[in-house]
Amino acid sequence: MGIERSNEISSLSMTASSWKPGDYPHAARLHANVSWCAARNEQDEYLEVDLGKEFTLARIAMQGDPDEYSGVSRFAIAFSRNGGEWTDYKINGARMVSASTFILTDE
Repeated sequence: MGIERSNEISSLSMTASSWKPGDYPHAARLHANVSWCAARNEQDEYLEVDLGKEFTLARIAMQGDPDEYSGVSRFAIAFSRNGGEWTDYKINGARMVSASTFILTDE
């Protein structure tokens, strides 16, 4: 499964806390010639992706926009089974924060 391919994750399944004009949430796909960009540079900005059903994810990666020399410097992951109650992804009780890629399993 890959968010970079719109046939697997619909653009309608992607939303965000905010975005700059033209930098919509559905543009947050790897190896695309467009990107999502939050309207503000604040810690609580988020991108939300509804996978439609439960999945086991092995990796999550981010990439910046090379044309704008910008990108996410750190990110954390939270998950929800109902879209309302969110749980931080933790290992040994510690919230995981990464600069570019999460390796979630040993696969």
